[in-house]
Amino acid sequence: MHIRTLIEKRRAAPARTIDGGLSLADAAAVMCAEGISTMIVTRDGAPVGALSRGDVLVNLMKDPGKAATDLPVSEAMSPKLVAISPEDRVDAALERMMAGGIRSIPVIEDESILGVLPMEVLFECRIEALQAEMRHLQDYITDLQEAGID
Repeated sequence: MHIRTLIEKRRAAPARTIDGGLSLADAAAVMCAEGISTMIVTRDGAPVGALSRGDVLVNLMKDPGKAATDLPVSEAMSPKLVAISPEDRVDAALERMMAGGIRSIPVIEDESILGVLPMEVLFECRIEALQAEMRHLQDYITDLQEAGID
């Protein structure tokens, strides 16, 4: 199944973005208020990286005496944005997520963020596909047995 299908079925969550020029304190406040763990960092509206709760914690603990909360998001973010396109397949998205060690992945087309897919949605989709394949194989075996072909 292509990612576009999941977008069309509204299985992707809206992407929460934050401008790279805002502070780590601003990002932490949004994360806490909205109960989110990752935001897409933008520069001039285009996605340039991701900021996770882990990124916030690591940067706060680098130098506990320093006011890391004033650090710009662009300096604390993970600069390599792991993303997929609507034309990618679910399997490819899961592989990319596992390789990158991330739990949700943005869907980007022409520098526009279409949404974010959590790993759980992709696993559900994959399980549904495997269950359908298993039913098909069971029906095939039953048909062969009924036809007397073993």
